[in-house]
Amino acid sequence: MIMKYFNFIIVCLIGQFSMTACSNEEEIPDNIKSIVFDSRESVTEIDFDKILDTTFRIVPLATNDECLISNIDRLEIVDGKFYIMDHMSQSVYVFNPDGSYAGKIHKHGRGPGEYTNLSFMTVTDRSIIVIDHFAGKQIFYDRLTLQPVSDDYDLFKRLRCTELFAIGDIIYYMNDWSNSAIGKYRLFSNARDGDGYSKYLPFKKDPDVLGINGPQYGIAGNEALMIYSGDDHIYKFSKDSVCVQYRMEFKDPKAKYTSGRPEKVFEDNRGRNAVLGINRIQQSERYIFAEVTFTGEKDYYFLYDKEDDKMSIYEFATDSNFSDKFFFSVKRVIGNEVIYWINANTFAHGYKNISDRTPKTGFEKELYGLLDKLSENDNPVLFVFDIKQEE
Repeated sequence: MIMKYFNFIIVCLIGQFSMTACSNEEEIPDNIKSIVFDSRESVTEIDFDKILDTTFRIVPLATNDECLISNIDRLEIVDGKFYIMDHMSQSVYVFNPDGSYAGKIHKHGRGPGEYTNLSFMTVTDRSIIVIDHFAGKQIFYDRLTLQPVSDDYDLFKRLRCTELFAIGDIIYYMNDWSNSAIGKYRLFSNARDGDGYSKYLPFKKDPDVLGINGPQYGIAGNEALMIYSGDDHIYKFSKDSVCVQYRMEFKDPKAKYTSGRPEKVFEDNRGRNAVLGINRIQQSERYIFAEVTFTGEKDYYFLYDKEDDKMSIYEFATDSNFSDKFFFSVKRVIGNEVIYWINANTFAHGYKNISDRTPKTGFEKELYGLLDKLSENDNPVLFVFDIKQEE
């Protein structure tokens, strides 16, 4: 709960730092498909055995004095390598597919190729792009050499960015309700038009509510699903256009903003578990994996089958093909892979009390073997699962 409140305040501060918050005025069609969410239909555990294949990888990230990770704040995979952003250490770490250390970017400063704050990161085939929100610039690093290529101060002179992602070589800058020099839009890209950047999702009015983490996205192929604070719609970006793909229909009570101040939403709703909105979203070609955040202690995840229009709401995920003792959440979906990670100390404490370590599956054999070797001070462990492909 404390971390949830902290994240919420950070988003509010970034929004105020950027500029005055505003909201969406676009026309929303009436025939948009609804995704109905009702926490009363939730289960404690959901079995992903029908969703995930039986193949897996457990990747303990190498630990040495050059790569001590506090937290994985962003993870990307390009050519099999893991690119990890860590706010606390202000570094981007690179690991090989087997978890061995490959290098890092740590350029803290005010000079060329340096950043005062590592705010956001994305990775393309050629570049690692870092946003320094406080210095108002983006920095391009060569993906292979990890050396700086160029600084760009023009970005923040033109627009506001509170998240970014890449599809191919096109970079998309998500904006959570801030005004900018080229207008009030919630999405920009470097596919340039007459104003210097392509722009999408215009807005005019202030939102009634805010969320926890600001704008979020999930990519499948050349399409992205996007969510925004204070907006119950899920947007799809495809072929240089944006449309409303889904409308969230919440059956649970929504959060009240009686004080009129978004940062006081937890005080306004003390004693009630009310919906703030979708907090995170990931997708594969067939599934949407998302988290819905509440004002109380308990949040929920949901799995939505795009093809069968089926909804499953749950608190923890497991997979009986792997183990009935291993619980996880979907933290990232890249291509056909679901990625989950856990800090080494949490991992060790969570499983140290398992008395019977007789492995029943290949997954458990590898899991228990890792527990015997892992130190609490080691770097996080990645779990990579493949999504089943249709026959």
